[in-house]
Amino acid sequence: MTPVPITIRLLRKGCKNKTEDDVITIFRESDDYESDYDNYRVRYVDGGSDNLIRHETYFTGSELDAYLASLFSLVSADTEPFESVQVLAPGFPSVLFDATRVYVVKDHLLSVLPLLTNVERVY
Repeated sequence: MTPVPITIRLLRKGCKNKTEDDVITIFRESDDYESDYDNYRVRYVDGGSDNLIRHETYFTGSELDAYLASLFSLVSADTEPFESVQVLAPGFPSVLFDATRVYVVKDHLLSVLPLLTNVERVY
């Protein structure tokens, strides 16, 4: 079985079309949960660009924490901010945060997000 990914959607102000959202999807690349060295693949899609921009990179668990901390800090401080940040995680309801205040919940999100990739989809 493949671990269920975590999705973070960055919703633009005034946009009703979900294809304009920026989307970050976090995949766990290993199902070896006993390993101290976790591998994560992070896919970023910029929905606001005319040419769909996609990036993929790989992180260890500590690198993922640093990436997410930077992401939440940048989103909170943006001068042309996103309206909301939505977190879609397996086993949890969808949660929506005001983008300019996402730093308030940053530590809670960082402590929970890496753990959620241990969840597997049940059919």
